[in-house]
Amino acid sequence: MANLPAPSVVLCVCHGRIANKLPLAYVSQFLKGIVPGLQVVISDDLCQPQTLQGLKKQFDSKLLILGACSQVRQAPYLWGEVDDAASCYYPMVIVDLLAEASATFGGDVAIERAKLLLLSQVKRMGAFDGIRQDNLKVRLSIPRYKVSRRQFLTAALPRYEIVPCIDSSKCRGVDKCGLCQGICTANAITFAQDMVVIDVDKCSGCGACIASCPHTAVYYPTFSVEALDNMLAGLLFDQGIDLEPRMIAFTCESCSSALDGDDSNIITYPASVLPFKVPCLAMVSPWLMLRAFDMGCQGLMLISGEEKCQRGARNVIWEASIEFVKAVLDSWKVGPERVGLFCVSRGNGKEVLEGLAKLAEEIARQGQTQFRTAQPPQPLGGALGLSALVKGMGCKIGGSLSGIVSAGAVPFGKLYLDGSKCTGCGLCVAGCPTNALTMVTGKDGASYQLLFKHSACVGCGKCVGACPESCLQLQRILELDKICTGASELFRDDMLSCSRCGEPVAPMSMMVHVKDKIQDLSSVLLGQLELCVRCKAETQCYRVGNNGIVPLSDLGVADLTHDQAGQDRSE
Repeated sequence: MANLPAPSVVLCVCHGRIANKLPLAYVSQFLKGIVPGLQVVISDDLCQPQTLQGLKKQFDSKLLILGACSQVRQAPYLWGEVDDAASCYYPMVIVDLLAEASATFGGDVAIERAKLLLLSQVKRMGAFDGIRQDNLKVRLSIPRYKVSRRQFLTAALPRYEIVPCIDSSKCRGVDKCGLCQGICTANAITFAQDMVVIDVDKCSGCGACIASCPHTAVYYPTFSVEALDNMLAGLLFDQGIDLEPRMIAFTCESCSSALDGDDSNIITYPASVLPFKVPCLAMVSPWLMLRAFDMGCQGLMLISGEEKCQRGARNVIWEASIEFVKAVLDSWKVGPERVGLFCVSRGNGKEVLEGLAKLAEEIARQGQTQFRTAQPPQPLGGALGLSALVKGMGCKIGGSLSGIVSAGAVPFGKLYLDGSKCTGCGLCVAGCPTNALTMVTGKDGASYQLLFKHSACVGCGKCVGACPESCLQLQRILELDKICTGASELFRDDMLSCSRCGEPVAPMSMMVHVKDKIQDLSSVLLGQLELCVRCKAETQCYRVGNNGIVPLSDLGVADLTHDQAGQDRSE
C-alpha cells in the first residue's frame, strides 16, 4: 500500500439538530478507542464550502469522513472541480448522521448505528491506496441535489469522477483471460495489443468488472476488495456495540440519488438494518454477500431502482447472483429467506419500507446463524477467493460439505471430456485464465495427465472454445464436496518417445490422429513424426539414393563439408 496519512473524521453539530440527539463527544471517544491515532473533530456548518476548505487545510490527512446532514453533499460537489488537482486524489465520504438522529427507532439505537456507520467508513478509508491518473474521469453534469441560484452558476463546471482502472501487474491479458469485457455493459473495456484497458470516457463506474475479475486486477480506489471487506468489518463490529440482530442493506447509490427530491421514496431502514451504499448492485458479488454472512451478518437486503439502471448495468447480474447465494445458504440449512431484493421507484417507497421491516422481523425470529456463533472469520489476507470462502464457511459450521448448487449464475464450472476425441494438444490448458486446467508429465516422461481443479474454475468456457476437437463440455454447477479436494484427472495418455533418442515427442493420441490424416505419405516422412525436435533438426539433410531417402546423419554427416551437404540436398 502507498504511504498515505490516516483518515480524519469531522462530526457536524448541524446547529444542534444532530448534537441534541447524538452525543458526538461519546461517538468521538468510541472511534478513537477503536482506531488509535484517529483525528476526530466536532464542527458546524459543514455544508458551507469555505468550512470544508478550512478543514482540508487543517488536517494532515485529506481523507475526510464527514458525519453531517444530507445538505453537506452539495459542498464537496461544488468544490471538487478539475482545477482543484490536490483534492481529486483524496476521496471524501459522508455519513448522514441527521437521518440517524431523526429516525424513530430511539436514541440508544441511533447512537449504536452512528458508531458503526462511521467506523465502517474509517476502516474503508484505511484500505485506500491512492488514486491513479487512470482512475480519473472528467465529466459535465448538473447536480441532482438542491442548490441555490448562485451555486447553480458554477454547478456546470467540469468535475472529476473516480472510476476503475486495470492493474497491469495483476492482469493476465487478453489471451489468457479478458473475462471483464463480457460483463461490461458500457463497452468501456477494450484491448490494446495484448493488454486490457478501461476507457474512462465510456466507463460508468458500476464496478461489475470487479466482481468478474478472478485476479483482482481491477483497481477501484474507493471500492477495492479490501475496502469492501473493511466496510463489512466495521458494520459488523462487536466490541462495545449493542445492536442485534445485525443486518446489511446493499443499496444502489445511483438509483437512490435519482429519486432525490421525492419525499415518498426516502429510504429509511429498520433499526438493525445498516446501509452499505455501492455505486451499483452489479458490484455486489456472491463473494461479498457470503462474506457478510461469514462475518456474522444475519440477513441481507439489496435495494435497487425498479426502472433501468442509472449506470447501464443489467439487473439480471445481481438477480442471478442472489439466486446462487440463496442456494448455497440453503445447502448449509442457514435459510435462503435471509436474503431479499427490493426495487424502489417513484410512488412505491411505502411499500418498500414495509417490505424491509417485514423481512427484518422474520430474520430476527429465526435467531442467529451458525456463523454468528462460530469462530471469527478468516482474514482477507492476499487471496481469500470465493472457493476458499465457501470452504471456510462450510467447515466453520461443522457440517460436511456436500450437495450440488446449480441455481442462478453459478461462478463455478465442471468439465466433462470425451477421451475418444481428445488428442492431448493442451490448448485448453493454455486458454484457462485461472489455471483450473493443468497438464502434468510423468517423472519418466513416458506419460502425461490432464488435471482439472473444480474449485479454481469460474465457468468461463474459454477452454471449450479453444478445443479443436470439440471434446469438452462445461456445466455451470458447484459441487460442494469438490471445493475441498485437489485436482482430478480428466485424461491420461502415454507419450510417444523419439525413435532416435528416446525423448518424449507428443501424446500417443495426437500422433494417431495426425497419422490418420496424412496416411498417404511415404513411410520415411511418417517416420519423421516420431522424432523429437532436436533429432528432426539433425536429420533435415538427406540424400535420395537407390535405397530411398537416407538421412545424412546416418552416413556420417559430421564428416561432410558444408558444400557436400548442400549438394546432397539439391539432389
